[in-house]
Amino acid sequence: MKFLVYILILTLFWSCKQSNFKKVDAEDIAQKELKTINFKEVDRFPLFKTCDETASREVQQSCFEQHLHLWLKPYLDALDVELLENDTLHLFLKINKTGKIQLDLLNSKMDLNKTFQRIFEKAPQIYPAQKRGIPVNVKFELPIILKVN
Repeated sequence: MKFLVYILILTLFWSCKQSNFKKVDAEDIAQKELKTINFKEVDRFPLFKTCDETASREVQQSCFEQHLHLWLKPYLDALDVELLENDTLHLFLKINKTGKIQLDLLNSKMDLNKTFQRIFEKAPQIYPAQKRGIPVNVKFELPIILKVN
């Protein structure tokens, strides 16, 4: 009986030794994974509280843009700016990992940087964009057309 146990143990060790186990370096796996990630797109768009986080990315983007326009419209209506001609404001916005929206850059013929910085300080809480379940910073452009009355 002892002899049978020894043979069984010896066979087990010999079979394990014969198996070809391939060592995979964690660094190699990480490098391959990084090559497959598209860093130009997020998995989940930034969201206002009323947007559905289970909806498709396109629906989330549409909901975010609609809510942003609805929130921003009263501030734009209250702008006391004398326009001589139609103008387009190009707001470059950043939403950080905590969901805070900030004015990154404003391209316009008028000097409205401080005005828009104050407006965005009053912005409601936004759920940040996510990439693979991790909150990330995002930047985007919001063009606003101002028309002469």
